[in-house]
Amino acid sequence: MNLKEVYEQYLISVVKNQCSKTKAYVDQYRPVFANNRHSAGFTEAFKELTFALTIAKAEGAHVYDLDNNKYLDITMGFGVHLFGHSPTFLNDAISSQLEKGFSLGPLFEKTSLVAQLICKMTGNDRCAFYNSGTEAVMVALRIARAATGKKKTVIFEGSYHGTFDPLLAMKASNDSQAIANIPGITDSLIADTVLLPFGEERSLDYIFKHADEIAAVLTEPVRSRHPEDIQPDFLLKLENTCVQYEIAFVLDEIITGFRVSNGGAKELFGLNPDMVVYGKVLGGGLPIGVVAGKKKWLDYIDGGNWNFNDDSRPLSPTTFVAGTFCHHPLAMATTLATLRHLDEANGQIQKDLNKRTTRLSHNINELCQQLDIPIQAASFGSLFRFLLKGKHKIFYHCLLKEKVYVWEGRNCFLSTVHDDIVIEKLIGSLEKSLLEMKAGGYFKRSTQTIKNTQRIYMNAGLMVEGELKIRNLELVFGYLCECVSAVNKKNYSYRFDAIVQESGAEADIILSAAVLGNETSLHLKVDRQCFDGWSMILLFRFLGTCYEALENGVNLPHHPFAKLGTEKLASGSSHESSNAISISKFIETIQPNNSFEVLLSRFVLALNQPEVRISIPLSGQLLSRRLQAVGQHTVYGCLELVNIDKTDRSDLITSIAGQLQLIRFDESKRTYLPESNIIFNVDNIKRNFRFGRRRVKLVPVEDSKTGQDLVFNIIVEPSGLLVSAKFRESSDGSYYDAVLKRFCSLVLNEVHVSA
Repeated sequence: MNLKEVYEQYLISVVKNQCSKTKAYVDQYRPVFANNRHSAGFTEAFKELTFALTIAKAEGAHVYDLDNNKYLDITMGFGVHLFGHSPTFLNDAISSQLEKGFSLGPLFEKTSLVAQLICKMTGNDRCAFYNSGTEAVMVALRIARAATGKKKTVIFEGSYHGTFDPLLAMKASNDSQAIANIPGITDSLIADTVLLPFGEERSLDYIFKHADEIAAVLTEPVRSRHPEDIQPDFLLKLENTCVQYEIAFVLDEIITGFRVSNGGAKELFGLNPDMVVYGKVLGGGLPIGVVAGKKKWLDYIDGGNWNFNDDSRPLSPTTFVAGTFCHHPLAMATTLATLRHLDEANGQIQKDLNKRTTRLSHNINELCQQLDIPIQAASFGSLFRFLLKGKHKIFYHCLLKEKVYVWEGRNCFLSTVHDDIVIEKLIGSLEKSLLEMKAGGYFKRSTQTIKNTQRIYMNAGLMVEGELKIRNLELVFGYLCECVSAVNKKNYSYRFDAIVQESGAEADIILSAAVLGNETSLHLKVDRQCFDGWSMILLFRFLGTCYEALENGVNLPHHPFAKLGTEKLASGSSHESSNAISISKFIETIQPNNSFEVLLSRFVLALNQPEVRISIPLSGQLLSRRLQAVGQHTVYGCLELVNIDKTDRSDLITSIAGQLQLIRFDESKRTYLPESNIIFNVDNIKRNFRFGRRRVKLVPVEDSKTGQDLVFNIIVEPSGLLVSAKFRESSDGSYYDAVLKRFCSLVLNEVHVSA
């Protein structure tokens, strides 16, 4: 399998385990429950991810599926739930009305109060109630045809106006004439629909030339599928054209009405349409559709106003509209409660929410730019939408895995309960999904190398029990590297090799892997100017945790790494690299005293020189106390000792300890590069060091290059010391071999004496 296929199988496996009860429930009832959302976006590749989320409850900003997974909901009832799920004031309105009954036939008193408040808040003359946005649109267009005596309706490309048959249209080649976009819509149903490009002068020209045929121009103020395209000037020109040629200008505010402001986009853009259709937010969670507008047009519903006890009567011609549930008492109760709640806040609810959504979109775009990912978020009011290419639509499946719910139509909404904590969780889930996709090959990986004047690689080798899957390793390694790049806001380059090798392009992080019988060899190389030794341990641990998650169909963990600050360090000397020879030895014994100072004193004595100058690599984490900060580069302290041959052993240790203390607390004594040709390093491996749950053993790593005369490295394990010496090929190998032997002898003698 290629990398994308590995990632897709992981994604399917995680969702299968996460949503097992929910998927089984959908499977059980699909034979009897016909719903187009059961198969929306169906493909063979993602068949196992194609299902409408089925929930048991909804509360606040979250919904809970049948597996009791808690999802952060940014669908919010397709834009209905402005106040989150089950707000108290709406629950109370329903409970109160239930006590009074919800009989149909007579009109409950709240209906007229709702009409009055809608007209007051939106600046319309009259309004009428229906069951949905689709129904409201249908009625508005019927009124337009009745009032004008004309047939055609103009709509715009990329708009959505519900499921009324004549509006389910798409463009026929370069012609303005629309054709049906789904089966079941006949040519005769679509014959009077004209489809024009939104925001273009040629659309205004067409309306001018065909004004004697056009009954209505129907448009969203901002197309909900294109929130990035906001054109109030075009809307004003459209309105003026309609007024001039007696065409009904109908504004579809099913989504924007009461969401962007109390007066909707009509108020924001200073429009004065003939009719406006409302829905969604207005009903407070219950079904509703409203046609509102100027008296001239709305009078076609009932003939216009008239009074008792005088000679007034309905004067307007009428068309016919009706519906059993158009003024449902429960819907009127929640609508009245919604209007009063918004009216009392005087528009501040929407202002705050609009600002929050704008800020969210900005943060998403900033994140995608930082990660070099071609996805953007666009918003209008508290509606937002991700702008991405078709090949990246797996993104929404990733979000479901991360327990963020986005419906199949992909419009997203914030509500008043999406507070800072919820938004932070959303951003984290978005980031994790994008990092996984990047590791899975859906976006280009990091190739820009951190610029260093000279690379000094740090190496670590593990032998992991069991035969690891190389492609799985490659995926989780990529995810690890993308996580480290993201948290540090640095574009680290990385490379994965399916064989252990020294050749290949340079990178900041390199992992080589090879299966050797019942074990797998892992060789990690990192640039010391990007990472320190502590980082390598964290990288190996996180790699193991991620590999185990992938194998078990469990969601990859969020990265545990701490963010770094910037540090200014003095530059050190540069040493030209050349071919190197490595020798190593394992001292199999438990050490009575393996402190850094003691081990370093043994090394100094093993050098058998009267004066030495040694560079000591120090962990950036220990210096900064950020112990999960992967990406903290190695810094160096320089240790200078004289008259070693005349110094007592305890005095030598005391002198070393004093110099190390100064280095740790005095930044001026630390450098970016080693200042001497000898490097001494100790890594202490804890007893519980594992690769996931697999046992591991450390192995010496051969490295063909070195920039120093000698690099002496000690790994302290629970069972002893793994000691290695790497020196230039051109150096006196017999001397460095003797240094290693003397060091081992000193260790063994001290153990023997101590015992």
